[in-house]
Amino acid sequence: MTKQEIKEKLCYYDLRNPDGVNETRRSYGLDAGEIKKEVYGNHKKEDCYCDNCFNGRTKMAEELLKLENQNKQLRIGVVSQQRELLNSFAEWLKEEDDDNFIGKYTVGAYLETVQKQ
Repeated sequence: MTKQEIKEKLCYYDLRNPDGVNETRRSYGLDAGEIKKEVYGNHKKEDCYCDNCFNGRTKMAEELLKLENQNKQLRIGVVSQQRELLNSFAEWLKEEDDDNFIGKYTVGAYLETVQKQ
């Protein structure tokens, strides 16, 4: 399921829903400023009975979007940690210590492989 498909399952009055009230209001000639002055926002309408809210699709879509955002944050954190580790290895490789030649050679080969990806 794509992010677009998930957003289509949000409350009809949620501005993130591409098929919702935002699109309908735009078709009537209202600009984004006029739409946001209304009670609508990036959330479901209070006590809403639109098709998506009534059938529970809004809650599911909101949870999926939240999980997708958490997943994105985790990936950013992992990449940052990997970068720090690789920098540490690179500093270690620069040291002039011939006792660890095989270890340095192995790490150096690994760094080259990772950097190519």
